[in-house]
Parts: sequence; C-alpha cells; structure tokens
Amino acid sequence: MSGKRIEGMYAFTTIDEEGDEGIIAELMNGTWFPFIGADMERMESLKERAKVVARTVGCKYTLKRFAYVETLEEYDGRT
Repeated sequence: MSGKRIEGMYAFTTIDEEGDEGIIAELMNGTWFPFIGADMERMESLKERAKVVARTVGCKYTLKRFAYVETLEEYDGRT
C-alpha cells in the first residue's frame, strides 16, 4: 500500500446557544454533508460554504485541527 495516509482531521465547528459544539454540515441532495477533511486544501474548498452557513444560521465558526490519531478498530473486508 502506498500513498498519503490520514494523520489528522480538520473540521469547521460551531457552538449552539446551550454551549454544545458540533460540526457544520449542509443538506445536499437529501444527504447531510459534514464540513470535514484530511488536508487544508479540502478545508479551503469548504471555507466559503462554511461562511454562508454561519451567516444563514447567525453564528460564528471555528476551523479546528484534530492531530491525535488512535485506531480503535480495523476490519479487512478482503478476507
């Protein structure tokens, strides 16, 4: 196996009135699309949409990087 490996994740997050934090998502073609990614190029491509969602909802957003990686489970569907 070669290629890039995911070493962290990024997410646009927001905090609601009760103080609960969540990932910004948008409903697209009947499916929720969370604003997450594994590299900054992806996050830059989502930034304008995150601003639109934040303006529409009337909140601020935060771009966070989650750097700690822990494998909790693996499944090999090839066997």
